[in-house]
Amino acid sequence: MISEHFTMGSYRGMSVNAYDRKLLKWRQTWVDGGSNYVLLEGGKEGDRFVFRTPKGQEPESRITYFDIQKDQMEWMTERKGKDGAWTTVLKMHYKRAKT
Repeated sequence: MISEHFTMGSYRGMSVNAYDRKLLKWRQTWVDGGSNYVLLEGGKEGDRFVFRTPKGQEPESRITYFDIQKDQMEWMTERKGKDGAWTTVLKMHYKRAKT
């Protein structure tokens, strides 16, 4: 299990991630201070990790982690519109907190 906490100015949130051996994919529960609650599933796609809402869940969303380095990465949330086009909702630069 992996737990993450993020802050961007006053925006805060967290996710809990676990690998589902039956589905052979990662599952993520994501929440933030804006009352957003999203269930996602996915995994590695090339050099990125992509998590999508399960089929039938609205709105259709995805979170992509890319430019992944040892202590930092880029992170983008997108939603699919009725026209089928993806729109970026949020983009962040993640940096591992020093513990």
